[in-house]
Amino acid sequence: AADPSAVSAVDKAADPSVDTGKISAEDRKTADEAEASHDQVFRDLLDLADTQSRDGDIRSAETIYQLLMKHQKTSTAAQTDLDERIQANKYRDGENRLAKEGYEYAYKIFLELGDYKDSGTKAAECQYLIAGKNMKEKEYRKAVEAYKLCPGYKDADDRLLKAMYTYC
Repeated sequence: AADPSAVSAVDKAADPSVDTGKISAEDRKTADEAEASHDQVFRDLLDLADTQSRDGDIRSAETIYQLLMKHQKTSTAAQTDLDERIQANKYRDGENRLAKEGYEYAYKIFLELGDYKDSGTKAAECQYLIAGKNMKEKEYRKAVEAYKLCPGYKDADDRLLKAMYTYC
């Protein structure tokens, strides 16, 4: 359990209406120690999430990143590039799903990432692969729709015409 005096000192130090000149040296020291402790826990969790993301445990990493977003209370924690790390984690998830032929889900991830890295190209690649799969399964209408979502990607425009011709 938290030391009530430490919580009180942290609250006083963080409260903009409190004249910091009136905070006792002991309260200031307690607040500084609490902030340092918070920063250490923050860094430890950030390292854990980064490791999980690199190791492919995308969901666990995402959970920790989202938790950390809610607890960027100190100036050190606020300087962390969590937005970039969250996007990189999602991008890895999209790449993993693309590699495992989870094209539909990967497409949604890359679409959500917008202009992060080459997400637009990756989204087009997903649709191109979805369309190719649909062509093999003789699902020409679905292939047409997928090729329409990746204009200019590789030979998608030519394949769209072929799918349209076959479908009609």
